[in-house]
Amino acid sequence: MSKQSKGKTDTKEAIRSSLMILFLLRSDTSLTVKQIHQKLEDQGVELSERTVYNRLNKLCNDFPQHIKLIKGMPNGYRRPTNMQKNSFMTPSEAIAITLADKYLDSILPKFTKNMSLYLDEAEAVLNDTYSKKYKEWRSKVHFSNEQFSLMPAKSDPEVLLQIHLGILENKDLYIDYFSRKKNKNINLNIVPVGVAYRGRLTYILGYFYEGDMCWLPINRINRCKTGDRIIDQHKYQLKDFENEKILEFSYNKKINLKLKFNKKAGHIFTETPISPKQKITEKANYLIIEDEVMFTEGLVFWLSSFADNVEVMQPKFLRQRIIDAVKSTLEIYESK
Repeated sequence: MSKQSKGKTDTKEAIRSSLMILFLLRSDTSLTVKQIHQKLEDQGVELSERTVYNRLNKLCNDFPQHIKLIKGMPNGYRRPTNMQKNSFMTPSEAIAITLADKYLDSILPKFTKNMSLYLDEAEAVLNDTYSKKYKEWRSKVHFSNEQFSLMPAKSDPEVLLQIHLGILENKDLYIDYFSRKKNKNINLNIVPVGVAYRGRLTYILGYFYEGDMCWLPINRINRCKTGDRIIDQHKYQLKDFENEKILEFSYNKKINLKLKFNKKAGHIFTETPISPKQKITEKANYLIIEDEVMFTEGLVFWLSSFADNVEVMQPKFLRQRIIDAVKSTLEIYESK
């Protein structure tokens, strides 16, 4: 790296860390250099305490309207009282952060520390009179599952942390996993490539060291620790699982699907098509829906959920599978 490029990089880092220091400060309480240094570390900013001290003093000298030194034992720093209503976060950013915390908490990496710092700032912004209309937006948004759903499977927070760290640092993992097939705990060494969320289960996706793909429910992992081997992230990638449609429980083949729906239930396909290539033929009392789709277990479950509102016309093997399932279900109810 040239001296000129290094100088630009150092300047950017100085600006970034200085802005984060200003973001950390409040007007109602002061923070010491040590406290600020720790908070910066929690956010992934690696600076020495001496550098933090120098940045603080420079900010006090250059921007006295934004930062104030409170002398004492030890010295503290805070924003001036008249800065209490000011924030580096816009109302739009504040509503985005609070909604993300509410709906994305389960998929945020567990090594993310002190999100409360940003949430507190977001709440302060939204509580400002000027921003109240943004705050009210949260009470006007609701998400619900399309179908009946179960509670999420419980996973050990420490296991999740180790998995997320392994993925972040491209390291292998040693796990203690409960195998339902073997009905016992087994020790595994895997190369993680990512996590996937399917319904109420969270899976770790990766490879056994023998080379085979694996996708394991994280709630069945009792212990986990990162190894020392660095993974070639170009060799092992999440897109390989996406291409194989692993978590769709796919049979890796496409089928020409032809369905006969009654009109009352079939209107859904005019609003939410299967794909852009979907074809609808309207008859007197029903609709014919045609499209090319991947054959998956999810497709079978989805068709079954429509009960007597749908008839599978093609392919024949799928039609027969639905018929067999209906017969088996009928036998269960008639045997009582």
